[in-house]
Amino acid sequence: MYNLTFNLEKISQEYQSEGYFSRKIVSKAMSNVIKTIKDKCLKYIDKNSVCLKIAPGSGDMVNALINEVKFFYTVDPSLVSLEIENINNLKHIQGFFDCDILKSKLEYKIDFIIFRHLLEHINTPLDFLQNVVNLLENNGIIYVEVPNFNELVKHNRFYEIFNDHCGYYQKNILINVLQSLGCEIVDEIFLFREQHVGLFFKKYPNLKS
Repeated sequence: MYNLTFNLEKISQEYQSEGYFSRKIVSKAMSNVIKTIKDKCLKYIDKNSVCLKIAPGSGDMVNALINEVKFFYTVDPSLVSLEIENINNLKHIQGFFDCDILKSKLEYKIDFIIFRHLLEHINTPLDFLQNVVNLLENNGIIYVEVPNFNELVKHNRFYEIFNDHCGYYQKNILINVLQSLGCEIVDEIFLFREQHVGLFFKKYPNLKS
């Protein structure tokens, strides 16, 4: 589902403003979700892994994983994300996701890319996903988490449709698109009573649908 009223220019300005607020963990339920995602991610990363977190916000997920991996890259235009930049095995790049700029700043090859509740904010999702796949090493893992559109419709939760969201996705759509880009689904996770869905994809060389 696509939001025809989405205004990229206004939203981009908002994300970079001093008044933009990114939610931190504020409840036991949210803390438990971070732990659940962390435990699932640890099936695919180890002390030798290099990770990229796109749009880390205030850094809850990064902080949960930073001591479990070799190195972490983060990229985010929000001033809030500057709070997480002073970590020894982390390099923060302030700005919007740009594949070419990122490649010029990378010192290590990327084994694991994670982005949570970002894709619904991207107005060119196919280009974005292609660039994500291009940054990832063969046999690397992508974790993408989005609102579960099927659950939203089933329970009439249309109050969850926000002005800064330009798209909502079904699980099978993401599976088909990522497969066309050379990735296969290897795991999944449902959160907040299935309101959110997280999918793990593995990049295989020479895999095209």
